[in-house]
Amino acid sequence: ISQAQTKKFIMSQQRNMLIIVSACTISHIIKATHQFCWVFPAYFQLNSVNAIMQSTYVYTHYLATYSASVTLVIFSPRVRKLLVSRRRNEEERIATTQSYLIIRLFFSKSVYFRTPFFFFFKLTGLLGCISVVGFIIASRFQIPEEQAWIFKLGYV
Repeated sequence: ISQAQTKKFIMSQQRNMLIIVSACTISHIIKATHQFCWVFPAYFQLNSVNAIMQSTYVYTHYLATYSASVTLVIFSPRVRKLLVSRRRNEEERIATTQSYLIIRLFFSKSVYFRTPFFFFFKLTGLLGCISVVGFIIASRFQIPEEQAWIFKLGYV
């Protein structure tokens, strides 16, 4: 491979990584802004604005959650190749899920994963899962506000 081809390949990779990182950053800024704006209606008890913020949460949440995956599939030929490859076994597919990784961290015997950082990481992962499940349950059933507090633990 010539030096010009190597430089062209590196520039292409860097451009793709810039696009991926930019998409992820922008989507997380949008979600963070949405959650920050959610504080004011909750504090001032503006129920109509709070209802609007709750109804739009799903869009910002899924935008932030899946922007990295979608941009990686679009801009990375290697990821597309690995995604379509038939050689992946079941264990590799399971290991890619975030919930599986959090569960593995919870039950890990390693002292390294018992540090305060990983405790906070595992706690926020668990509370995030509770939050998502809570929103799914709240969208399916009528739950009084006095009983819905348990589903909002993810925002603590």
